Amino acid sequence: MGSYRVRVHSAGFVDPPESLVVVKKSAESAVQFHLQPVPAPDVATLQIKGAQPGTVAYLDRLISATVGADGNANIVNIRPGEHAIELHHDQAVMKQLTRTFTAGQTVLLTGSDVLLDHLAADNKSIIPAAPGPPVIPPPQVPQLQPAALPAATGEQVHKGGGFIAYHTPKLPGRYYFQAHAKLGGLLKHGKLEWYAGYQDSENYVLFSLDGKHAEVKEVRDGKPTDLGKIPFSLGSDEWVQIEMSVKADTLQVRAKASLSDWTPLTPVTTTTVDFTKQSVGLYVPPNEEVAVANFRFATK
Repeated sequence: MGSYRVRVHSAGFVDPPESLVVVKKSAESAVQFHLQPVPAPDVATLQIKGAQPGTVAYLDRLISATVGADGNANIVNIRPGEHAIELHHDQAVMKQLTRTFTAGQTVLLTGSDVLLDHLAADNKSIIPAAPGPPVIPPPQVPQLQPAALPAATGEQVHKGGGFIAYHTPKLPGRYYFQAHAKLGGLLKHGKLEWYAGYQDSENYVLFSLDGKHAEVKEVRDGKPTDLGKIPFSLGSDEWVQIEMSVKADTLQVRAKASLSDWTPLTPVTTTTVDFTKQSVGLYVPPNEEVAVANFRFATK
């Protein structure tokens, strides 16, 4: 019993920051680590050290990493060249930096680079909040040839652990990511599931793909309500692209398999909660794995 600092290491992956876990008598204590692959020789890495925990790093105006409790964060698989970096924290003034990245090398931000000016307590009411990133249009979807999508860059594999939360900027905008189930694929091992509007384990909106259908459910006080179910064909080991628009009162999602057009899922509306203030993430049942790549957020 007590508090412990846990570290993990896996060959071929960047060591994630250590995590603090509290162990209680006769109780299970869970800790999650998100492993990022070691960058390939033709890409670069951004390493942040000594920043204020909770600082959000934007690379080219897209959310890319959140600084952990140890003050550190890594962004891998960065294309060589000049990139714009922004550091945001809700209690500080946003900082903008520009750095040139070289293939196979790491750019380090530390010291004064990551030191943010805090808002004075007596001036918060008159100092405007730092503006968020400007509007970024949705990525253009290329015309795919008759073949499955290749394995995406920056792939992260999540093992069964229930609700796996991603950073939520608490702003209206769009989430983009690619995903597929591991261990043989969707048709053999359950559903690909993700959620939004998460308040707690009994109140959230769940989206799922089972290889034949796309389904939307709303869970309130632990009771699920089916909102819509439409045909959606997906191969057993096929990557799927997801685009999810989040507004205060609306969730709009569309999905795309390799050989199909974008398919809109049933929209979700609410008058009781603010979807932008709730969590977004994956749901991975026990004994299953899901791979996710290119997870990013853009403001509208």
